[in-house]
Amino acid sequence: MSSQIHPATPPRVRNLLSHRNREFHLLDEPLEHYFQLIGQRPCKGEITAEWEIEDGWLYLTGLSTAEPQDPPLTLDRLFPFAGRRVFAAWYSGQIRGLRRDRPIMPGMDSARRYPDLILSLHCGHIESMSQVHRNDLMAGGRRVPARAAESLSQASAKVLAFMPRGADANWNPGWQGALV
Repeated sequence: MSSQIHPATPPRVRNLLSHRNREFHLLDEPLEHYFQLIGQRPCKGEITAEWEIEDGWLYLTGLSTAEPQDPPLTLDRLFPFAGRRVFAAWYSGQIRGLRRDRPIMPGMDSARRYPDLILSLHCGHIESMSQVHRNDLMAGGRRVPARAAESLSQASAKVLAFMPRGADANWNPGWQGALV
C-alpha cells in the first residue's frame, strides 16, 4: 500500500487591476506564472500585486506581503532594474476580474459570479477584451433613480421590438433584457 503525498497549495496572490478608471479583483494570478518561469517563489505568505493596463499592455505596478519579512518584498526587490512598473511580457492567457465597487450578493461565492472583465493576453498585450455592463445603471458613480432606470428599460424594449426575429436573424432570447 503506497501513500500519496499531495503538494501544499501555494499561498494566493491577491491581484488588483486598474483599468479604465475602475478597480478589479482578479480571479487569475499572472504573477504566479512569473514565479513558475523563474522556478521559485520569493516569499511564503500571501502577496498583493497591483496591476494596470495602459495602451493595451499589462504592467505590474506594486507588490506587498501580508506578513512582514526581512527584506520586504517590493517591486524594486523582485525586479531591481525595472523602474516604477514592470511590463508583464511573461504572461499569455486569460485574466478575469470582478469590479471592486460591486458587492457580491449574499450567499453567492465570488467564484460563481460571472466576471465583469475578461482579457485575453499574449505576451502581456491585450488581444481581446470583454467587459460586462450590468443593468444596475450607474451614472457618475451614483445609482440612477428607479423611474429613470424603468424608462431606460422601456426605451430599450422599443428598440428591441424593431430588431428582426427568427432563425434568419439569429435572434437570441437573452437579448430581451439587453440595454441598447
